Amino acid sequence: MDFPERVDCVIDGTGLSESLISASLSILGKQILHIDRNGYYGGVLASLRFPEFEKLLSQIEPDCPKSLPIIKDNCLDLSEIESPLVTHRSSEWFLGCDDSFDTYDDNDAENYSSVSRKVINDSPSTMALPSDITVQHDHISTEISSVVRELGEEQEKSNGDGHENVTIVQSQKLWSRSKLRNAVRLHDIDIVPKIIYSHSPVVTALQRADVTRYLEFRFVSRLLAYIGNNQCTQQSGTVSNNADNQSSSTNFTGHVVKIPVCRSDVFKTRLLSLHQKRSLGAFFEWCFHLIINDTQRSTTHSKKDEEYCAYEDRPFQDLLTEKRKLDKFTQQLLITNLSFSNQQIKTKEAIFRIRRLLFSMGRFGPYPILWPMYGSGDLTQGYCRMSAVFGTTFCLGCKVEKIEYINSEVDAVTQSVENMTTNMKDGQIMTGADSSSSSSMPKNNTDDEFIVHLSNGKKIKTKCVILCPECLPYSWISDFINHWCARAVLITDSSLLPDDCKSSDISILAYSFNANNQQNDLCLDPVIIIECQVEKNKFCKDNLFVVHLCAIIKQPNDPKKIFQPLLNCLFTQYDDNTVHPSSVSQGHCKRPRMLWAGYFCVPDLSSIPNNFSTLGKSETIMNSNIFITAGPDATPDLDSIIPNAEEIFRKIISILGLPNNSQNLASTTSGTNNDDSTSQTSRSSMYTTIDAVWDGQFPPKAPRPEDIIVVDESVNPPPVVTIEVPQEDQNSNLIRFGATILVTRSYCSMANIHLHKPSEAELARATLVGSNSL
Repeated sequence: MDFPERVDCVIDGTGLSESLISASLSILGKQILHIDRNGYYGGVLASLRFPEFEKLLSQIEPDCPKSLPIIKDNCLDLSEIESPLVTHRSSEWFLGCDDSFDTYDDNDAENYSSVSRKVINDSPSTMALPSDITVQHDHISTEISSVVRELGEEQEKSNGDGHENVTIVQSQKLWSRSKLRNAVRLHDIDIVPKIIYSHSPVVTALQRADVTRYLEFRFVSRLLAYIGNNQCTQQSGTVSNNADNQSSSTNFTGHVVKIPVCRSDVFKTRLLSLHQKRSLGAFFEWCFHLIINDTQRSTTHSKKDEEYCAYEDRPFQDLLTEKRKLDKFTQQLLITNLSFSNQQIKTKEAIFRIRRLLFSMGRFGPYPILWPMYGSGDLTQGYCRMSAVFGTTFCLGCKVEKIEYINSEVDAVTQSVENMTTNMKDGQIMTGADSSSSSSMPKNNTDDEFIVHLSNGKKIKTKCVILCPECLPYSWISDFINHWCARAVLITDSSLLPDDCKSSDISILAYSFNANNQQNDLCLDPVIIIECQVEKNKFCKDNLFVVHLCAIIKQPNDPKKIFQPLLNCLFTQYDDNTVHPSSVSQGHCKRPRMLWAGYFCVPDLSSIPNNFSTLGKSETIMNSNIFITAGPDATPDLDSIIPNAEEIFRKIISILGLPNNSQNLASTTSGTNNDDSTSQTSRSSMYTTIDAVWDGQFPPKAPRPEDIIVVDESVNPPPVVTIEVPQEDQNSNLIRFGATILVTRSYCSMANIHLHKPSEAELARATLVGSNSL
């Protein structure tokens, strides 16, 4: 592929932060080179198919390199860096290696059924008699025929029952490794699964950048809770041993129930008593209308809630017990299952999480939480697609090996001297004006620049570089990793709660070790369990579920050891010799059987600073325009990524000469013709770039497809764009003009998208072309 020789920014890594910055810069017309050392998009937020995911867990973890990066005043060598972020990797099969099923293909199911029918049909239905025997007496022949007929019917019945039982047992034992691989090979498995609240910065960023055109979402339609036998569901304090209307009791220490997610579920559920519903509804009403920050007080002219102020820095459980008078079961639902935390959470943080859940209800549907249909990695791919539309060059399997610092001013002077020498050799005499013009440089070329050496041998000139944490040695970022995320991925044959389970359902369960009297000092928060069903295909028509387990831990440890008490409580291992009891014939639900399990740990990368000076690296190149993005944290959501990406984006646009928020807002709302707000282009001074009308918010808003007209670049000058009739603003003396965006065909970059500034003569003959305007 053709690599550009010079770009505005080089980005290494395709995580959500890097992809969001890449799309934002490309929308504003900057040329970006975006690479990733992996063969897939997303980094630690990638979604992999099962073969790739199994390969990831089977890779041998490389040791930390003995040699650190070579740092000089003008060079940073990263060629020997290998910092794997996924540690403690392991996987195990609960299916034996059955050679008879290892060659499973498209026709195996049909062949198996035909063989079963053939065995049953070929079995003898009557007793065989020799053909050479002749019966002389008719009455003896009649008796023998009747006896043979009765014996044949009994044998046929017994043979039919036997084959039916064999068929049932064989269908129960049909699972094999090859069939399971074929069944889940197209399912996307997240390295770090993340949920999205409908009211969150992530949704705002997706809507502004118009990335939702590339994405599909599902609702998290089931919020589950595990109720142990020592927990009460009624206010009277009776132990809940039976929940026929709400859950299926199990043959282990507790049962799984469905708790209300939307408003209609609150009135339908039988999990709560009438008094509990009223108490919970009153708390939600108080929490929703709570005045917390100064912005809300200035808007509503209300006082800050005294009850909230008294318990703001105290444990959330104290507020629920002392002021709200809630029973223990309702407290457990609020703390564990709605705020996804434990008894140590403060009131301020718990109220924030519950308010976020309440504000998300009813925004896009009845449920407040969204789940990307193809995994969290689809978000990063959506931003990368948007970035590619506006001219970004992407390359996977490539990384930054060395960053060389150069002074562009010295380099330009050297180039000017070389040009003068060449002209003198050619016999050309330069005047003073020519000499001064040749030695002068544009303002944007006097900034410091880098030469980035890539692993494919290319050398790229750029003004700034963005690196993901995977590009740096682990010793540099280890001090900023405060938590880790212990992960387990299970493939099971049934749901945690099969009652009313639909194929499109996404279920979340928060499991607390302390609430179930289980000692586990390694987990800081309850384990978050996310369950989704595998889409059925031609290889398998049976139900399969992928279950994600996530736990926040202080230090990396063996995930299997951390999750073992939970696995023993909620799941069981698959056994070929054990026939799974049918939920139809039994009065209780079966525990899901694990067919495969994978374990690993991922660090919390949200606290990594965005510059090298904070890392303690004071060399010359470290204090320049090289930035480090922060990765996702260990919480179930993605809200922490957006502020970090915006901070880096603001610094980069200042380096690249783009107006920042306050400057740009002033230029777009000013009624005078300010020459500074108009970017002169090589085409015509009558055109201005899209960054001049950017509203200053992050991420920049992408133009709509219907506003873009692709024209041939050979047209000179470009055709005049039809504009709208001017509309006067009621609040000011401004006149707003709508315009159609003009794009050249070759680059498809926002640098070539211009808004036409009409003259007075053009205003007089302007025609109305629509109501959409920028």
